[in-house]
Amino acid sequence: MKSTILILSLLTLMSSALQATDINTSEPTRSCCNKNTCAPKAISCATTIQHSGAYCLTKDIVGTILIAASDVSLDLNSHEINAAGNPNSITIKDVNNVKVFNGSVTNSSEAGILIENAVAVALHDLTLQYNPLDGIQLRNIAGLHVENLDFAHGDRALNLNGLKEAHIGQVH
Repeated sequence: MKSTILILSLLTLMSSALQATDINTSEPTRSCCNKNTCAPKAISCATTIQHSGAYCLTKDIVGTILIAASDVSLDLNSHEINAAGNPNSITIKDVNNVKVFNGSVTNSSEAGILIENAVAVALHDLTLQYNPLDGIQLRNIAGLHVENLDFAHGDRALNLNGLKEAHIGQVH
């Protein structure tokens, strides 16, 4: 009887410990954490970002990311977004205050990154390659900041359409 109670107690304790440990892949990883901010939400597949906050890729992904919320920071965490022939690897549309950085954007059929009807967008430390038309396509943007971008194997690095106010630093 005592051993049965002990085993049941241990199973209950283990069950509680497992419930307290979230093994969900949407939890942040330590590699993208900034000790001065809250941990970002992890992204491990193509998705639409619909809420403000910090996000971080946990691995290379195939597909696209749509940023449909303002006040978003997306750390690619040295990973790649491969559009696999979709029009854009990353689309930023109808939003304000978005930052994308630290990774690669490849294999779109149009632009690696499409930014449309947006205010205050920052892109830095990105490699954009094998995007046949444009590395970055801009439509009606106010307040663009780009820094340390590498472009390869595409017709144009930047396609500017309706750009107001921009800072463009190191672009290769």
